Amino acid sequence: MYEYMHPGFLFLGGLVIFTALFAQILRSGKAQKEGEKIGFPYLMFVAIGIILTIVFSDAYQREERITANTKDFKSNKTLQCSSFTTTYLVSQEKGWSLVNERTLSNDEILLDIDFCKGD
Repeated sequence: MYEYMHPGFLFLGGLVIFTALFAQILRSGKAQKEGEKIGFPYLMFVAIGIILTIVFSDAYQREERITANTKDFKSNKTLQCSSFTTTYLVSQEKGWSLVNERTLSNDEILLDIDFCKGD
C-alpha cells in the first residue's frame, strides 16, 4: 500500500501530525485549566492524530524492513521467509533471485520480501 511513498515523506508526515497533536493537547489542557469544557472536535482531532501516527509509523517500519532484507539478500545472507503455511530458507546460493524490489523467486514460488527475517 505504501510502496511508492518515500520513507522521508513518511517521517515528515508523522512529525507534522505529532507536532499538531502535541499543540492540540497543550491547547485543550490550557482550556480545561481555565474551566472550559473540552469539545468533541478536539478529542476527535486527537484520536485521528493518534491513528494517523500509527499508520505512518507502520509504513515507515515496513519500508525499513524491506530495505534491510533486500540489502541482506544482495550480500548473500540467508533469509527466513514465510508464506501462509510454509517457511523457506532463501539465499542466492539456493537459487533464489530478486524479481523486483519486493519479491523473491526460485522459478516456482514468489515470496514477498516483507515477510522475511534475517539471521
